[in-house]
Amino acid sequence: MKKKTNRYVIHIVITAFSLIIGVIFFLLFYDVIGNSLQSLLKIKTDPSFSGGKLVAVFHDPVGDDYGFGELAYPDTVSNPGSLDLLRYTVHRPVRFSRAPGLRSFWQLDFSFKSPGAGRNIKVYFGEVTAETGSTNTRIEFAENVEFSTKAPWKFVISITDNTGSIESWDRSFKRDVQVFQSKSGRDVYVRISLADSELKFLHTLPELNHYVLIGAFDPEGRDGFADRGDSDFIPKVYDIIVPEGFSQEEVLSAWDEESFAIPIMEPIKVHLTDLFKDTRASKTVSDETINRLRELEEAATDEAAVMERETLERYELKPADQLDYAIAAFDAKKLVEAESLFQAILTKDKNSIPGIAYTGALIALKASVAPPLEAVGIVKEAYVWLDRAVTEAVTEEDLVYAYMNRGHVSLAIPNSIFGMAVYGGEDFLRASESIQKLLPLENYINVITKAARCFEIAGEVNKTETWYREARRLLEILPAGRCAQERLDVFQYFEVGLNQVFESEMSEKDQEKAAEAELEKLVADLESETGSADVEQIEVILRLQIMELERIEAAMKIAKRFETVIKNSQDAQLLVAVGECKMATVVKKTIEKVDWTNAGMRRFEKIQRRWPENENVYLYQTLTYSNFPSELGMINQVLALLSDITAFYAKGTWNINDAPVDLLWDIWINLRSNYPRKKEQTIIRDRAKIMSDTLDIMKASKKAVEVLYE
Repeated sequence: MKKKTNRYVIHIVITAFSLIIGVIFFLLFYDVIGNSLQSLLKIKTDPSFSGGKLVAVFHDPVGDDYGFGELAYPDTVSNPGSLDLLRYTVHRPVRFSRAPGLRSFWQLDFSFKSPGAGRNIKVYFGEVTAETGSTNTRIEFAENVEFSTKAPWKFVISITDNTGSIESWDRSFKRDVQVFQSKSGRDVYVRISLADSELKFLHTLPELNHYVLIGAFDPEGRDGFADRGDSDFIPKVYDIIVPEGFSQEEVLSAWDEESFAIPIMEPIKVHLTDLFKDTRASKTVSDETINRLRELEEAATDEAAVMERETLERYELKPADQLDYAIAAFDAKKLVEAESLFQAILTKDKNSIPGIAYTGALIALKASVAPPLEAVGIVKEAYVWLDRAVTEAVTEEDLVYAYMNRGHVSLAIPNSIFGMAVYGGEDFLRASESIQKLLPLENYINVITKAARCFEIAGEVNKTETWYREARRLLEILPAGRCAQERLDVFQYFEVGLNQVFESEMSEKDQEKAAEAELEKLVADLESETGSADVEQIEVILRLQIMELERIEAAMKIAKRFETVIKNSQDAQLLVAVGECKMATVVKKTIEKVDWTNAGMRRFEKIQRRWPENENVYLYQTLTYSNFPSELGMINQVLALLSDITAFYAKGTWNINDAPVDLLWDIWINLRSNYPRKKEQTIIRDRAKIMSDTLDIMKASKKAVEVLYE
């Protein structure tokens, strides 16, 4: 089958995906499944697990990776945007971290527009009060810039790809630093050990001057900086962070051959005593803001109605091209017909990327009417198709089909269950790179706004801010009548403030009240029924009692009362096993604690025999056991289960993706927290490394460093 290159069709792919975004995949209380895992884990995330508390976030404009204004990428850097720094994040130094790895460290984060190798990153810093230090670069004339005489630097952090070091201005001190990247390749995280006496001054939380420079790496260049200019005086940096009131172009343009002048940079200030605050949190929503919000909502509603009408008209015209017709049927919500049309496309060409991608989306949609555990399996099957489309896509058009379908599914499914929103954001950003080359500006704005929405759902505050900022900047260029939904999203984010953007997302208290009300209604219905109880009704009651509201004793009474009803339900049996283990935290007597724990373990063993080689069973059991205190001596059982899990994924018995990866690292983190002795820590670390080496996808997680580092 001939590949489609019709850009109008690509435009439709971007704008007409309301079908997937609008789908409510589960009733509200089914979202408890995802929360239940966190409830079971009992984890209150220590800031040291994620790098320490934030003290400063510096946002940099998108698309300014041209240095003084005309600097072109060298041949050593092939991916446009990979030197475009979007955000620089500074954490407060951490002491006595409870996370595995470094006990005392300082973390800096760098976020770029695109993934890619060949970066040469430098951070020069010193105390604001410093009187000694240097105003030249580490190696003079390497970057072709100098620093303010009022703000000399004392240390420089140098990062090239996955290696880095920190060095003092007088070369008397030098150490390696940890460098690791996000799975997307867009984020670089640097951890500096503070074990050395030379760096312990950072624990006093001084105010610092920072200079942040991004160059292209060339091993033959001076200090590794690629030289692309026609003059020896042109700065060899593509992006910098400048203080408020300065512009990158003005600062880096201050070079002159005749006077032998090179630019002088001013520092950004970092207060390590301050904690970063989202300024939107304190917004007061005025009547004027509410009126403007209503105007934008009305405009977005009108825009959606026009789009829906045009979508239906396009379907009714029955386009002659098979792919056009299949997409039109999908967008018009004629799902049975769309499935048939895409099957026909795949019959003609089994490698059709649009056929593969849309098949994945259609499978995902079936989860909306399936029972919870079955729905989880359906979504996983959908990702097999979606992942395949992404892996096999080559042309710009096919990349859009693949990434847009997977991104929309990741945006639509409950994040608390699948944890895919952040990956949906990355997919939309990857799609945006192709869309910039193919389509008008409003399509690009549409996609980066969806990326921001994904990051917001995932709780990625800084990424959310970056892409809403860029969308807002670009919307100012467009005529007011375009991109109504995107204008609404941006206005909600910046003008309405926190916790008011997504009405469907409730506070923890509201969620608890809703769960209590739902439980009360279900129990009342159960008591009033004269016939036999519904197994799904019992499952929901147990899930609410055990996973959401911690009504463990009441749950055990329900389980016993309806034992015959739930005996063939895997979902219910897993919930009861977890509940029995949790009962050990409810009862007072030691013998009762032991009895309940044994009861839960025996039930897990029965479930395994009843449903052998089942992924959900193994994950629930292993996660539960990993939370047992070391006194119960469960480390060997958990390690054995993890070995089985590794084998099942490696053999292809189960399909692994990012959701179970995060859960597996959480299990390893639980083990490292519960078994602190050195011998146990070594065993846990070694076994985790075996799993990571066997399953390559494990290495991409940021949590890998927490578990594997000594």
